[in-house]
Amino acid sequence: MAREKLKRGEKHYEKNGQAPKRISKPTVDHRMIDRNTKHTVAYWCFRSGRANGINRMRTPAPTQQKDWLGRGWAYPVMIDPLTGGVAFAEYEADIRQSIIIIIGTARGERVMRPDFGCGIHDLVFEVINTATLTRVEMAVTESLTKYEPRIELLGVKVDPLEAADGVLMIEVEYRVRLTNQKDNLVYPFYFREGGAGQAEGSRG
Repeated sequence: MAREKLKRGEKHYEKNGQAPKRISKPTVDHRMIDRNTKHTVAYWCFRSGRANGINRMRTPAPTQQKDWLGRGWAYPVMIDPLTGGVAFAEYEADIRQSIIIIIGTARGERVMRPDFGCGIHDLVFEVINTATLTRVEMAVTESLTKYEPRIELLGVKVDPLEAADGVLMIEVEYRVRLTNQKDNLVYPFYFREGGAGQAEGSRG
């Protein structure tokens, strides 16, 4: 009798294009009386989703989707005045700060990760010309593609308008893969002494 119920359940769900899901331990609701032997027989129960028709494993809520973007210490490291603990950045803000960290870190600066960072810091003594601007764009593109998989890099542009003041404005345009949200930031790359890079907000 249990085998007959098992086959019926499989055929029913195959007709409706739904994959059967077995419950390992049948409950009281999953038992029936065999008319021939008068014994209680347990059988498998099949279900394709939740009672309300929503399968949460397949269609997570928006907040659950954003959890995949990550959460970590804010940069620069600071104390949260509300909690008294270390401040955190999450979701899109965490991605923006990650981009700033990658571009602002020189290769070899981290002892345990000597390859981490961006190669633009090797160009601080180069003459600012078309070739150097192209090398800066290539270095930023390579580092972000390698170390920030959460984004799709749409473009990197270097503005030499303030080169006379010892700074190149690097504009990074990207799309967050999970949410398909576009964003950009401008990172000031100082190639003269007396400056420190701090990314500006989005443009446009």
